[in-house]
Amino acid sequence: MFVIRITLNIPFSEIHAETYQAHLARIEQYKQKGEIVANGAFLDGSGGMILYKGSEQGVRAYVDDDPLVKSGAVDVDIKGWDGQFV
Repeated sequence: MFVIRITLNIPFSEIHAETYQAHLARIEQYKQKGEIVANGAFLDGSGGMILYKGSEQGVRAYVDDDPLVKSGAVDVDIKGWDGQFV
């Protein structure tokens, strides 16, 4: 599993609505496929996090094609995670 930490490069208010909606729609597609198991925004407004269940190649492809990443609005940090849910 991988943690994708998303950090905003610009204020959220400056992100185009279409880009953000495309980002959210893509998350939903990957949830339906079982590859994203959790996601959400940080309460301080600095960005958010996605838990991705799949291969390293898969997570990199997901990130590289994310609308927010492609627009330059965010930076991402991918970390392998050996987490457990209780």
